[in-house]
Amino acid sequence: MQRCVFHSLMYASIFGNVSAIIQRLYSGTARYHTQMLRVKEFIRFHQIPNPLRQRLEEYFQHAWSYTNGIDMNAVLKGFPECLQADICLHLNRSLLQNCKVFRGASPGCLRALAMKFKTTHAPPGDTLVHYADVLTALYFISRGSIEILRNDVVVAILGKNDTFGEPISLYARPGKSNSDVRALTYCDLHRILRDDLLEVLDMYPDFSNNFWTNLEITFNLRDADRILRSSPSEDSDNGNMRVRQRKRSCRERSNADALSKGDPDGDKDPLTNHHSHTPRNHWDYSSMTPRSQN
Repeated sequence: MQRCVFHSLMYASIFGNVSAIIQRLYSGTARYHTQMLRVKEFIRFHQIPNPLRQRLEEYFQHAWSYTNGIDMNAVLKGFPECLQADICLHLNRSLLQNCKVFRGASPGCLRALAMKFKTTHAPPGDTLVHYADVLTALYFISRGSIEILRNDVVVAILGKNDTFGEPISLYARPGKSNSDVRALTYCDLHRILRDDLLEVLDMYPDFSNNFWTNLEITFNLRDADRILRSSPSEDSDNGNMRVRQRKRSCRERSNADALSKGDPDGDKDPLTNHHSHTPRNHWDYSSMTPRSQN
């Protein structure tokens, strides 16, 4: 009798777990089809043409495979800010730990940066940046490959751990892209807005100098021929004080170090010589081949 009861409980436990698993799978499938139906209704209502319609459906499927239909931003809003920072720090841990540009940052600085980073998933063929788009963000590639195209000609291919955008510290205002940026494979990218990055670095000026020194942009998208660098008077007129203040801070620290060492050239602006830190095989926006700097 006891053996029968034991077997009955065991079977009930097994079949109960299987039933719960099947129910969860069915619930996830039902949510997927419900969301896909909304996408298709949106396409039909707005009469989206076929090429764009296919891209929308593929992007939805790709995004669902990563998020399982969970809106991370909506979930984060339900937690206090301290927990949000811990979660964002965990989600961006690979970038913040392995990318040398973030070395030397304090825990508070890393938490502030993690809160500003957004993860972007891109399927093959998706255009991340179009020609003449305003460069409002800096991108760090964590997985996959992208291609840089100019006049439909591939001028560079970037991969994991590469960075593209513009050298934000050299310009008071954002420039415009000189190329198209398109995903070659399924890509994961960490993106931080220009204003968000400047805001965090202004709060941590000691780390700011290290960041600009160690930042290596693999491909500079800024169209320097069309967008000229702003003059100091324009900076003042347009209220762009943060970049100028950051330059002054770097200059003062450089002068102090140089004077203590007896360097007669200590009055040079380190930010104007920022390109001296550029690695040897980084891509020049004005040519279609890697430039070599000696």
